[in-house]
Amino acid sequence: MFKRIAFGLAVALILFAGNARAQGYIPDHCLTGLHQNFTSGSISSATTTSLIAPITGANIYICQYVINQAGGSSTSLQLEYGTGSTCGTGSQTLSALFTAPTTAGTGNNTIVGSGDKTLISTNAGAQAMVPSQRLCVVTVGSTVQSIAGTFVQE
Repeated sequence: MFKRIAFGLAVALILFAGNARAQGYIPDHCLTGLHQNFTSGSISSATTTSLIAPITGANIYICQYVINQAGGSSTSLQLEYGTGSTCGTGSQTLSALFTAPTTAGTGNNTIVGSGDKTLISTNAGAQAMVPSQRLCVVTVGSTVQSIAGTFVQE
């Protein structure tokens, strides 16, 4: 009787351990307890602005961002990464294009993510950043646009 129970437990452990190894565990850097950092920028011209400076060999994991755009003219905002002081070399688009309303006195307030999981990272497939890159925001137009967000860099 005990041999059958012991044999059954051994088989169950082997099957469970095999499945655990096959699936693997990929931690979410925004949830693992690592220190989240904060960045923000307010832009009122057509430009590319650095939000997060690179750290050699480190990746950037974006946890959440909030975009505020004043209406009144044709303005837009988009995230990208690259090298150089304003992501000028090897630039790659990371986010959708956020466009402000054209009616004066109106605006957009967009919250992307909740801060408890990675939105964009080196493990995000087509939206992959490579280590040692800078994160920038590209803006078009002259009305005030701002972005703020949390990230982990390691």
